[in-house]
Amino acid sequence: MDLLILGASARAAAFSARRAQLQPRGIDLFADADLTSLCAARQIAPEDYPNRLAELALESPPGPWIYTGALENDPDLIDRIATRRPLWGNTGTVLRAVRDPFAWSAALRRAGLPCPAVQSNAEGLPRDSSWLVKPIASAGGMRIQRLTQKTNRPAWPCFYQERIRGLNLSAMFIGRAAEVHLAGVTRQLLGYPGADFAYVGSVGPWPVTAAEETRIETLGALLAKTFGLRGLFGVDFILADGHPWPVEINPRYTASVEVLELALGASLLSAHRSVFDPAAPAIVPAPTPRPRRAVGKLILFAPGQCHFPPTSRHRPAAKDVFAIPALGDRPQPGVRFEPGEPIATLIEHADHVEACLARLERRRARWERRLLTKALL
Repeated sequence: MDLLILGASARAAAFSARRAQLQPRGIDLFADADLTSLCAARQIAPEDYPNRLAELALESPPGPWIYTGALENDPDLIDRIATRRPLWGNTGTVLRAVRDPFAWSAALRRAGLPCPAVQSNAEGLPRDSSWLVKPIASAGGMRIQRLTQKTNRPAWPCFYQERIRGLNLSAMFIGRAAEVHLAGVTRQLLGYPGADFAYVGSVGPWPVTAAEETRIETLGALLAKTFGLRGLFGVDFILADGHPWPVEINPRYTASVEVLELALGASLLSAHRSVFDPAAPAIVPAPTPRPRRAVGKLILFAPGQCHFPPTSRHRPAAKDVFAIPALGDRPQPGVRFEPGEPIATLIEHADHVEACLARLERRRARWERRLLTKALL
């Protein structure tokens, strides 16, 4: 069965689709080399994104579709495409409700669950970095800034969220009619120069205690029940004193899915499909499955003006769908990058998460040195 994948980047979800024994097709901003080596893919120009996705989706062969980040910020577009082909995901109605930080914050407070305070304006708030200014239409942690004496209200719609100190984690859930399953927890890697809160990678499964796991499950179940979340959805949270403090709800396939699938050797997208496809067998991931390894990924940013060097390591997609590649989101030959632009994704594995993080950092440093020697004059 064909599965169309739409979003800023389709590569990770396309490989997940192959692990789910589906035939992916992708439309995204990059049409990376590893995506085009795996399946039919089409690149959309930045000036046409996301509005032209509806037109391109209609030109694709019939079949179901899913979306990746950050299309959840355009629920009208989601609904428009969903009228023409089956959507395996949350509808625009669900997105409008759950992407409202005031709505989900109020729901958690009513249930007595920990939740950062939120405000629509900065009136009365301390300007000492204890609050954050966040865009309503968030995408990968971009445009988030600390509220200080020097902070002006942004030109885009925003809100203010209490800053909780702790460990940045993300939980991946699978919601179905009457139940929610916790698929796993990953650590969020955040920040690069000029964007302190931007998402740059994940590592997992991240170990949590039995008590912490129960609290995370309670959080996911409450959100799913309140807002009707179905299939894969993620909750970014701060773990503080053993309690999850949610900071963002991602009602879709997220970057953490790839990490968990490769670490657990299980297809989470198969479970997602079973929620929406009546012909698919019901699949429920085993509770807290034992990982066979820790897996992590880290976005590599251009350290200067450069191009991605040719390499003999690039080969067609491995026959083993759970094989871990050294690189993901590999650019097409000859693409030029400006300082700070994302180039590719480094992927690593190890026996435990700390070793995996160390390997990622060493590889990042080596790649940056290599890219600097290839700087464009």
